[in-house]
Amino acid sequence: MKLHRVVVIIHDGKIEQIGTPEAVYEHPANPFVYDFIGSANRFNGKIFKGKFVDGSFETEAPQYKKEETNGLGFVRPHHFIIEKKDCGNHSIPAKIKHIHAVGPVVHLDLERTDAPANLEIEINKEEFQFLNLHQEELVHVRPKKVEIFPINH
Repeated sequence: MKLHRVVVIIHDGKIEQIGTPEAVYEHPANPFVYDFIGSANRFNGKIFKGKFVDGSFETEAPQYKKEETNGLGFVRPHHFIIEKKDCGNHSIPAKIKHIHAVGPVVHLDLERTDAPANLEIEINKEEFQFLNLHQEELVHVRPKKVEIFPINH
């Protein structure tokens, strides 16, 4: 007999999502589930004509081509690319405020320079050494994967 692992996320007595741990983590049903199942960077922006915009950052949101509303974007700390050059509106300018290395992982706390928000990013030690990053340095971070949810008021 093969056992299947299934999780049920309940909030205020309401089932938010049912699925395998992997499916819930990779495809959360809503902002509550995304935030509940692990650390995430939260973006408060606007959805407009198939794009999500927060500060100077913009990313494609083709599933929302016909919507014009406020939105939330979530990015896991390990889903960022750090670059020293500006990549236009697909990257976020930020200043490195704190560097904390733990084993093979380096945790970076950044302060956005285009919006009043902070970011938490994780990279491996080899990438950190290759980039030669320093505290107070201005970098540009590009999310590899952004989960976007419309907020209908």
